[in-house]
Amino acid sequence: MTTPSPSKPASPPPKQAEAGSRLPDRNSLIVVSVCITIVVLLQIFGDQFDFALVNILSLVFSFIALVSLLVWLAFRSSYAPSIRFGMLGIALGLVAIAVSTLKIVSVDGNMIPTLAFRWQASADSELQRLETPAAPPVIEASSEESQFTQFLGPNRNGYLPGPELVTDWTASPPQEIWRLPKLGAGWSGFVVSQGIAVTMEQRGPEEWVTAYRFDNGQPVWGHAIKARHETVLGGVGPRSTPTIDGTNVYALGATGVLRCLELKTGKLIWSIDLLDRQGLTSTEDMNEIAWGRANSPLIIGPKVIVPEGGRRDAPVSIIALDKESGDVLWEAGSKQISYCSPTLMNIAGVDQLVMINEDSVTGHNLADGSTLWTIPWAGSSSANASNSQPHLVDGNKLFLSKGYGQGAALMELSLANNVWKVNIVWENSRVLKTKFTNAVLIDGFAYGLSDGILECVDLTDGHSCWKKGRYGHGQVLGVGKNLLVQTESGPVKLVAANPEKFEEMGTLDALTDKSWNNLCLVGNKLLVRSASDAACYQLATVEKPQSEQPATAEKPSDPPSEAAPQ
Repeated sequence: MTTPSPSKPASPPPKQAEAGSRLPDRNSLIVVSVCITIVVLLQIFGDQFDFALVNILSLVFSFIALVSLLVWLAFRSSYAPSIRFGMLGIALGLVAIAVSTLKIVSVDGNMIPTLAFRWQASADSELQRLETPAAPPVIEASSEESQFTQFLGPNRNGYLPGPELVTDWTASPPQEIWRLPKLGAGWSGFVVSQGIAVTMEQRGPEEWVTAYRFDNGQPVWGHAIKARHETVLGGVGPRSTPTIDGTNVYALGATGVLRCLELKTGKLIWSIDLLDRQGLTSTEDMNEIAWGRANSPLIIGPKVIVPEGGRRDAPVSIIALDKESGDVLWEAGSKQISYCSPTLMNIAGVDQLVMINEDSVTGHNLADGSTLWTIPWAGSSSANASNSQPHLVDGNKLFLSKGYGQGAALMELSLANNVWKVNIVWENSRVLKTKFTNAVLIDGFAYGLSDGILECVDLTDGHSCWKKGRYGHGQVLGVGKNLLVQTESGPVKLVAANPEKFEEMGTLDALTDKSWNNLCLVGNKLLVRSASDAACYQLATVEKPQSEQPATAEKPSDPPSEAAPQ
């Protein structure tokens, strides 16, 4: 009889692999870690690039990280199905609610959006038509030093030699004289002459040229046409600053209508529609010039000059009209226009019209507009647009600056045997990336908002002296040895024009809305405006002894860096 061998215990059934984990898996963690690292690096080193691009990329990688976590949670985690799909449903529901109830009404210069409910009307559409006196008031004529008659001031360079401002704004703060809390939309600046301040604004479906008393801000007159320009990236309303010449005002609207009006009454003298002249619809024009006409009219003798534009296959760079009648005198150039304004310069002893076009810079004969010289300057008026004005340096050099990663350059022009030659003195893609703004030249140095940060650059070789002050994509006005900086978010900063160091000396909480509008300084009175409000402030000035005061007012001079050495 054999003894049965003891049976071996049955081995336990193999353990089933877990369906998932309550912590993100390896692949999800890698994706999230890489995305977070990229976002952090973009924020740390973002000042080397266009901040708008940095923010867009940061949003994209943040979205990828979030989607990766949601995919893991819904399909690869070990949570109960009710939790997994419930969380996914909540996330998708929140997205659906946001998309159906919210809209992006605008973005700032760094592509940060402003949201509003879809049923919410725009602020300008809720404004009433401007109420003006039945008869324009009699306003005492002002002296020449009490004028600011064109874009960027008397020399169209963003610089005023005076007055000498008190720099201690704590002891002597700016005083508010008047405020317009509900102004029409737009990026137009103010111009002032004969006691009247003129700007442009959007009120619902109408584009207005408006005039206010310089002393108290009361309306004087308004002239409206049926026109409206609106894009998410560019905002609402006109973006050109009017020009005052004698008794007339010249204003170019965002949709291409140029008007000549009486300064005292607002009576229409003549108008011309540049789109009609080119046979363009507004949609066709926006395909070429996406964010509206921003060019301020230039008066040269009997002529008013503006960029014209046109179809991509046959654009016209500039058009000159008789300033009294509006009759066309000549058209010239075959380059598509940009958002810059024409400028009168004397380069190498030759008076000429300088234009920054879509992808070039050109000089033109004043008599007929014929092209004298051309400098390539990359750009597209529906993408990486040119917005910054050129500056004359030492009589024969041209300073250029631009955002979208392009930076600044100094070009030397010479004329020999009726042939123009261009020599690159320096180029630097890392400095003065002036996206929506203009540089100011003072004593051999250029100051400007480089992708929203104030920067000082040496004009001799293009190196950066300092870069500080995150003011956004606002505007800069040079006054003597100081800079008035209109920040994008509303406050005005007083900064020393000192290449040795950055020195912010004062802050004025001037405006309540986004401002891409240029400053206007008349005497010691500062006019500021934003997309929805405007104000006038009196700035304290240094009183000179009687013996130092001139007997008669002098005409504004060029900044030292643009004149002969002093």
